[in-house]
Amino acid sequence: MSTAIANPLQSLINQAAKEESIGTVTKLRQRAQTGNETVVILADISTSMDESAGNRKKIEILRDALASVWPAALNARLIGFSSLPVHLSDPACLPSPFGSTALHLAIDSAKCLLPSRTVIISDGRPDNEMTAFAAADKLSGRIDVIYCGPEGDTQAILFMQLLARQTGGCCYVTAPQNLLEPIKRLLFLNS
Repeated sequence: MSTAIANPLQSLINQAAKEESIGTVTKLRQRAQTGNETVVILADISTSMDESAGNRKKIEILRDALASVWPAALNARLIGFSSLPVHLSDPACLPSPFGSTALHLAIDSAKCLLPSRTVIISDGRPDNEMTAFAAADKLSGRIDVIYCGPEGDTQAILFMQLLARQTGGCCYVTAPQNLLEPIKRLLFLNS
């Protein structure tokens, strides 16, 4: 291919990429400007959270990690999610794990709170990735994710990373025993 043809083609490709990134930046800026000061924490309470992580159950680790930061988490709202979302007043109220992982319903439930930020803490895959992406697209603010599931589950990790990226958020991948540090970072350092 001659340079006379290659350069205009490359120019068109560069322009299209620039326009696409401008659209993405504009969309992320609009997300950041919507919502109020509320931070919503979506905590996975599906059946898999009853599994052990070391010498404790994942749900116990999650309760303790959230309880240690909850008094200082001003403007935070907590929603536990499994088959259905459950609005909670305190991490100590996180119920025993049950049901599936209907993340899309939890995100829909957070939407009415108009959060500036939503933090999702989960150890696995949602029931339906596409409905979770669609729900996230309608949510105000950004979504940050803490994945605390099996380190070898690359599909679940990729989903969580894409969900955060879709909304301009970040994704932490950690062992359940190390939940406290990313929770602290997301609730206090990234405000």
